[in-house]
Formats: sequence, C-alpha cells, structure tokens
Amino acid sequence: GDHAALASTLNALGEVCVQSDDLDCAVERCAAALGMRERIFGPDHRVTMRSVRALADAYEASGRVADLERLRERFGSPPSP
Repeated sequence: GDHAALASTLNALGEVCVQSDDLDCAVERCAAALGMRERIFGPDHRVTMRSVRALADAYEASGRVADLERLRERFGSPPSP
C-alpha cells in the first residue's frame, strides 16, 4: 500500500541518486514517490509538489527532455525548493 513515510524515503533516495549521478535510480525512486504522494495527498498538495520537483530534477539531469515536458504539462512548473 501507499504510505507517506515510504514515499518520503523514496523521494529522499531519489534526490541522493541525482547527486550521485545514478540517474536511472533517481528517476525510478522519484517517480514512485510522486505516484504515492499523488494518491495520498492529491496532485496539488505541497508534499506532492516536492516530488514533482525531485522528478523534474532527475529528468533534467538525465537529459529526458520529453519526460520533463510531459511532467510540466501535467503539473506546471514546480516551485523551487
């Protein structure tokens, strides 16, 4: 099931993966966290938007421009941390 603490941990791991240049790991973890947070909190909640920002960073770092654009179309540009 979806748990807020697990989503938070996945998001943090994704951010560490970006910093470690493990970009496949980053995208996987951040996307999982975003999915959970969206189901738990809804798409417009500030916690969900933190995961949008983390996934956007992962997409940007990995050069996944099309994925980044789809994310922005869906959620808008996430606020800066």
